[in-house]
Formats: sequence, structure tokens, C-alpha cells
Amino acid sequence: MIKVSDFNEALEVANNTEYGLTGSLYSNSRENIVKAKEDFHVGNLYFNRKCTGAWLVFILWWF
Repeated sequence: MIKVSDFNEALEVANNTEYGLTGSLYSNSRENIVKAKEDFHVGNLYFNRKCTGAWLVFILWWF
């Protein structure tokens, strides 16, 4: 875990990691969800549910 002071800092930390294929955001704030949709740099982004990780790539390729 990395302690941050606010949502914007959390996005900055997440976007500056060397990973980023899949991300997930749990939030009751519509404003944070919209901001994450625009600014969270991941391949697959999920809201208020767990990440499925690499399985999504496999499933899309399979079908």
C-alpha cells in the first residue's frame, strides 16, 4: 500500500508505476469515476468491481 493525501495524488501514483494493464476503482463519487475514466492510464478499467486481469485479453481473443 502507498499512502496518499487525496484522489488526484492516488491517480498520479498509479499512473507512474511500471505496470498498468488493468485497473479498478471503487468509489461512491461520480466526480472521481469520471476523472478516473479520463485520467487513469490502464488498458482495462473497472468501476466498483474487481479486476479480471489478463483473463479479459484471453476471453476477447478466444471469441
